[in-house]
Amino acid sequence: MPRKPPPQDSRLSAVSPSRVTAFTPTHKIPDGDFSTQMTYHAAERIKWSAFSATKMAQLCRVIFSKQ
Repeated sequence: MPRKPPPQDSRLSAVSPSRVTAFTPTHKIPDGDFSTQMTYHAAERIKWSAFSATKMAQLCRVIFSKQ
């Protein structure tokens, strides 16, 4: 009777090279220009945090105006 292979660690399979591409932006940034990548990602994070703060302020205004 053949032995079963040991169960694969789910943490190892989560970091496979095919899954890494899911986190890259849709448009291609040249790999050599690392500072452009850092600036782009920082700008994305700032943009989304400002966007969510605006949405939260609008939501609070609606909630408190009804009371």
